[in-house]
Amino acid sequence: VDEVADDTLRERWSQTLKEAIDDLEGLGQMETDIDDSTENENDLFALTEHARMAAMLLYTEQHPGKPQVEQTDAPVH
Repeated sequence: VDEVADDTLRERWSQTLKEAIDDLEGLGQMETDIDDSTENENDLFALTEHARMAAMLLYTEQHPGKPQVEQTDAPVH
């Protein structure tokens, strides 16, 4: 994020987005050699969802008025 978001851009971010981006930076430094357990799997799912929501928040703040975050397929008739 540091490569593309300078201080001026970051100043315009909401506090929630700043915290979410900080969380993503922490996720990138996590230990990846963990035990294969149900608890770890559930934790990984929660972290994945947190990262997804952070990305969506970043998109919606940088593209106001464009709420479509995920591409949906047109219905087939």
